[in-house]
Amino acid sequence: MSGLGGASSVVTPFLVLTFALAASVCVVVLVALALALSRTPTIDLASDLGLRLVLVVGGAVPAAIVALYLVASLLAASALAAPAAASVSVDVIGHQWWWEFRYGDVATANELHIPVGERIELRLISADVIHSFWVPDLQGKTDALPSQTNRMWLLAEKAGRYDGVCAEFCGVQHAWMRLVVVAEPRSDFDRWLARQGEPRRTGSGVAAEGERIFDMHVCASCHTIRGSAANGKVGPDLTHLASRSLLGAGVLPNNTGTLRAWLADPAHFKPGVLMPNVSLSDTELDALVAYLGSLD
Repeated sequence: MSGLGGASSVVTPFLVLTFALAASVCVVVLVALALALSRTPTIDLASDLGLRLVLVVGGAVPAAIVALYLVASLLAASALAAPAAASVSVDVIGHQWWWEFRYGDVATANELHIPVGERIELRLISADVIHSFWVPDLQGKTDALPSQTNRMWLLAEKAGRYDGVCAEFCGVQHAWMRLVVVAEPRSDFDRWLARQGEPRRTGSGVAAEGERIFDMHVCASCHTIRGSAANGKVGPDLTHLASRSLLGAGVLPNNTGTLRAWLADPAHFKPGVLMPNVSLSDTELDALVAYLGSLD
């Protein structure tokens, strides 16, 4: 862990201590072995000196090391415990193979925005199989289970983008169940959240034709676009799709070209994906891309 988040700043020193203790014990054992194999006079363990040496080296020193490690473990565990109150709470729902993030009534996918320098509570659950939420730079792994809600917290000490993954094998596209955490100043986060809460803007021209195509095909049965007729709950909420940086949970960057290619044949980029291949003409694809590209 790089120390860029609150949890990693706790875990990193603990790992350093762990390896330092292990290295020290290894050095002591090797030195003792070297002395035992050397030509120097041996110590009579039956003597008082030998008995005291056994008690100190074999008993007191290990006990002190174990006690030190226990105290360090308890301090680290206490620091990693979830805070009693968080400034932002987000429901995280794992799906095959994408992440849903809900800020109350606001839903987005695969891109988690958080204010920098604040503790964020995540409430994790799965819609299908076991997943595991992991952003290595910010926090350890926490499972998302179908049967219970697990809680964890994030804290980013520096603004930036932090890559995350599903760390529990969950099916054929487990490797492409990625996410990004965007840590930004509180003012930027508030603006982003307010914008995400707004319904889609009404399009015109080609975008309006794209909306008609979206609504008349299976797209509207799987996806929600708030402010439109589309209210499906199977796939990600697309109300502000154009504001996201990823497509297919990380399999492609989000731009006009990749969006068109994804819509034309999603299984080509993500075999096994549950999104069907809807046969569309080039004109229909262009209109659909114009519509979805307007959802910022």
